[in-house]
Amino acid sequence: MASIGDIQYYWMIPIFLWLISILLLNLLKKVTQPTLDLPPSPPGLPFIGHLHFLSPVVTKCFSFLSSKYGPLLYLRFGSRPALLVSSASFATEIFKRNDVIFSNRPKTPFDDRLIFGEYGILNCPYGDYWRFMRKLCVTELVGIRQVERFIDVRNEEIQKRFLKKLLQKAHRIEYLDLGKELMKLTNNIICRMVMGTSCSKEDDEAERCREIVQGAIDLVGKLTVATTLGPLKKLGFWLNRKELNVITRKCDELLDKILEEHEDRAKRNNGDDKEVKDLLDILLQVCQDKDTKFKISKNHIKAFIMDLFLAGTDTSAATMQWIMAELCNHPMVFKKLREEIKSVIGTHRLVQESDIPNLHYLQAVVTETLRLYPQVPIMPRECREDCEIGGFDIPKDTAVLINAYSIMRDPEIWENPNKFYPERFLQEKEIKRQSNLNFLSFGAGRRSCPGSHLALSVIHRKLIELSILIWEDDEAERCREIVQGAIDLVGKLTVATTLGPLKKLGFWLNRKELNVITRKCDELLDKILEEHEDRAKRNNGDDKEVKDLLDILLQVCQDKDTKFKISKNHIKAFIMDLFVGGTDTSAATMQWIMAELSNHPKIFKKLRDEIKSVIGTNRLVQESDIPNLHYLQAVVTETLRLYPQVPIMPRECREDCEIGGFDIPKDTAVLINAYSIMRDPEIWENPNKFYPERFLQEKEIKMQNNLNFLSFGAGRRSCPGSHLALSVIHITIASMVQCFDWKFVGDGNGGNKVNMEAKAGMTFCLAHPLLCVPDLFLAGTDTSAATMQWIMAELCNHPMVFKKLREEIKSVIGTHRLVQESDIPNLHYLQAVVTETLRLYPQVPIMPRECREDCEIGGFDIPKDTAVLINAYSIMRDPEIWENPNKFYPERFLQEKEIKMQNNLNFLSFGAGRRSCPGSHLALSVIHITIASMVQCFDWKFVGDGNGGNKVNMEAKAGMTFCLAHPLLCVPVLHFNPFPA
Repeated sequence: MASIGDIQYYWMIPIFLWLISILLLNLLKKVTQPTLDLPPSPPGLPFIGHLHFLSPVVTKCFSFLSSKYGPLLYLRFGSRPALLVSSASFATEIFKRNDVIFSNRPKTPFDDRLIFGEYGILNCPYGDYWRFMRKLCVTELVGIRQVERFIDVRNEEIQKRFLKKLLQKAHRIEYLDLGKELMKLTNNIICRMVMGTSCSKEDDEAERCREIVQGAIDLVGKLTVATTLGPLKKLGFWLNRKELNVITRKCDELLDKILEEHEDRAKRNNGDDKEVKDLLDILLQVCQDKDTKFKISKNHIKAFIMDLFLAGTDTSAATMQWIMAELCNHPMVFKKLREEIKSVIGTHRLVQESDIPNLHYLQAVVTETLRLYPQVPIMPRECREDCEIGGFDIPKDTAVLINAYSIMRDPEIWENPNKFYPERFLQEKEIKRQSNLNFLSFGAGRRSCPGSHLALSVIHRKLIELSILIWEDDEAERCREIVQGAIDLVGKLTVATTLGPLKKLGFWLNRKELNVITRKCDELLDKILEEHEDRAKRNNGDDKEVKDLLDILLQVCQDKDTKFKISKNHIKAFIMDLFVGGTDTSAATMQWIMAELSNHPKIFKKLRDEIKSVIGTNRLVQESDIPNLHYLQAVVTETLRLYPQVPIMPRECREDCEIGGFDIPKDTAVLINAYSIMRDPEIWENPNKFYPERFLQEKEIKMQNNLNFLSFGAGRRSCPGSHLALSVIHITIASMVQCFDWKFVGDGNGGNKVNMEAKAGMTFCLAHPLLCVPDLFLAGTDTSAATMQWIMAELCNHPMVFKKLREEIKSVIGTHRLVQESDIPNLHYLQAVVTETLRLYPQVPIMPRECREDCEIGGFDIPKDTAVLINAYSIMRDPEIWENPNKFYPERFLQEKEIKMQNNLNFLSFGAGRRSCPGSHLALSVIHITIASMVQCFDWKFVGDGNGGNKVNMEAKAGMTFCLAHPLLCVPVLHFNPFPA
């Protein structure tokens, strides 16, 4: 008989046998599995893998890893394999040769439970539904044609609200927080485009929407942390389940109310097509269309609306902040931009969106900001199947992180990649570079941003019949809170997914917050959809009425013959995707632009001169002026290169493949390091320099069009809203440059340079508020946020760039009118300033992808489901691509070499491929017209940080987005008053 002492050890036998079984199974798995040629991997630790390498500023830690261990790395975050891509050549393999394989984004265990997650398009797997919604986005919702329909909405918000607020500050000689004001602007534009006249009489839907989105963002942030901890994933979800339920309930209630109002309005209109339709009206039409290819429900509409808010709330504002920060730091860029606006528009009117094509320097400023500060610096993808990238095996399901930040600062692609130099995008070389995968500001490939046109165009045609949803309205505030809540929540949940067993714990810990966000979102979107349906019924099918996105989505939902049937939940998810993807990115890019302009007064001057030359001094810049504002475009492009809003682009490998000669297993997460790609010294000359002129050169323009430029992503997942983002950024920056001189307030240390430090996070935002005092220069518009902050910061730091920009504006526009979006194409230096800012400050510096299958990248095997991080920040500061990559030098985009570079994967400010930013065109329109207006109307005095310095601190905040770490405080000094009465 066994003694009590023996019995107490019997319980250890099954545990011992269990451990032996696990070891034997792992050994058997290794023996039976084929040997894969995986990419190089830094030394890792048990259980946590390579998590110990991560720091609050993810873009910088990824850039360090890529510079030390190579441009293609196989990482492990807890239980999750990930592929980090920091080279334009490897990004090309992912976004072009293997685009379908990497067209998924990494999955999380809470995707189907978070705010219409299964109905949304931001993270839904590549397939029939995603292709249907993507086509709907491009053709009916946020494509170029739709962006033009909403030009009056953007004109009213920018020129009748935002600029007038700046005028009030200028008269009182008060400073303002540009980041907050630009965020309000982008939220107002999205709310009006989405909801149109659909607000309830209480006018609180938009405000509730903002609350819900912010709550969702916060909650997802919590859950994301838990997903990295393996067995704790479910615990993370459980701890947040209450919050999750609250968010979901609020969202559902709000959206149900809005949808109901739209449906009632549709019934009252009784099909009258003369009525102006917003996006909800269109979505409801699609929902009710029995002949549509894919049947959508109201849940699809709700999900789409949430996607809109989550994707579009912060990005444009952040980009504009970067632009303004750069303009504050580069007064010569500011001056040049203003002169361009003045030359194109004159001094007797405000700039219009129609002026943007003529404001080439404005476009360059925006592009440079997008290059430097991509709003998605890391673009995530997932490998759908085993494949090969760069000669390596990539297993299926590997997460792929496209480092857009590094790609758009790659010194091998960009000359002086870290320099804010909008002129680079005035050169044919840089313009071409912007069109390839050197420039990833809006992603690339199938997952590129579909709203890029919207983001670059935020002020298009009149929608007189639409009632106005402004930031102060309760509905708009609710909407902003919802979007911010959703973003925060997603951040929480995303961390949890990397830690294996802690995934569920991360979800559980945030369940209350998740429920609250979901409920708020659902309530708001239901109400909005209802209003659109009511309006559609009242119109009774009248096609003459202008439709917003919801009107189109509702039409698709109701179309029985559509290929893919969507429901209202699909619409809700899509709207949330729009808000989440579009709220912060454009604002952040504009912040980077303004920060760069503040730090580069010569660039600011050059941008203003361009605006003045294109527009004159008798009117405000218009969106139609943007094509003529080449330096403005260069400033924006350079900002997008330096500060991509998605610096790390995530993908997932859908199947085993090969990248770079390595095997990539299926399901590997792929991280495209857009930040590193757009700062790669092998691609960009002086990759870390803010030098918009690089995008005035043919070489840099060409580079912008390939995968050296990843500001909007690349491939199928590139940003579909890039046109909208660029429209907003261009017209906003143009207006700010045209109308004001910007005095940066500083951080109390006496410096007069904007701190270009970026926030910690997945997006690329200034770490500190961009506080500026506008001394009256022109007056009378309303503008956007983040890349423009970088641009303004660079213009403040480079007064010669500011002077050159103003001279261009003056030469193109004259002194009798405000710059218009139509002037932007003629403001080449403005375009170069923007482009240089985008290069230096991509708003997504790290672009995440996931490998859908085993593949090969760069000769290495990439397993399926590997997370891929595209280091756009490093790519756009790569010294092998860019000359003097860290220098802000807009002139690089005035050269043919740099213009070409902007068009390839050396420039990743908007990502690349299918997951690239679809709103890049809108973002660039807003940035160009805003920067042009600010340079045309004002001289900007940087207040400084209290230490006696006269440069804007260009330090970026810690985080995945690329924002200034310190407020950009400026005083606008009146230069040209568009509202003399």
